[in-house]
Amino acid sequence: MTLDTSRTTGKLLYTLADVQRIFSAGEIAKGQAYFRDGLVFAVELGANGTVLRGQVQGTLRRPYTVTVHIHPQGGYGRSRYGTGTLLAGSCSCPVGYNCKHTVALLLAALAQHQAAPAKREESPETPLAAWLTTLDQAAAAPKQDVYPDTVRRRVLYVLTLSQWRSTAPA
Repeated sequence: MTLDTSRTTGKLLYTLADVQRIFSAGEIAKGQAYFRDGLVFAVELGANGTVLRGQVQGTLRRPYTVTVHIHPQGGYGRSRYGTGTLLAGSCSCPVGYNCKHTVALLLAALAQHQAAPAKREESPETPLAAWLTTLDQAAAAPKQDVYPDTVRRRVLYVLTLSQWRSTAPA
C-alpha cells in the first residue's frame, strides 16, 4: 500500500472518527483486515483533498476500483451521519457503495498520511532569496570564459536590481 505522493497534493479532510461514525462495526472490521493484509494499493488523493481513489484486491482476480468523495463538515448540511465530514464511497464490487473496500482505502490513506513527514510551508520569498543569493555568488566569482570554442552564440541576461528596489513598496 502506498500513497502516491507524486499525484497527491491535497491534505486529508477526514479522521478515523469520521470513518467510525459513518461505517458499521462489521464494515470497519472487514476493511481493517483488507488494509492489514496489504490489499490496498494505488492510493491517490486529489489536489483539493475531496476525492480519494485507489484499488483494493477483493475476491476476484482484478482489484476493485474505489472512489471516495469527501465533503468536509457534511458538505450538504445535516445528514443521517450527523454534521461531521461526509464520506461517500463508490466501489466496483457488487455492494457498490460505502463497502468494506471503501473502509480499507480510507484507513490506508489515513495510515500513509500519518506516516508521511509534514511538508514545511515555504514563503514565496524563500526561493527568491535563494535565487538572488546564487546570482550574487555568480557575480562575485572570478570572471572566466568556460564556453568551448565551438560555441559562437550566447544569450546574455542583464538584471538591474536597483531599478526594482527603487519601485518596491516600503
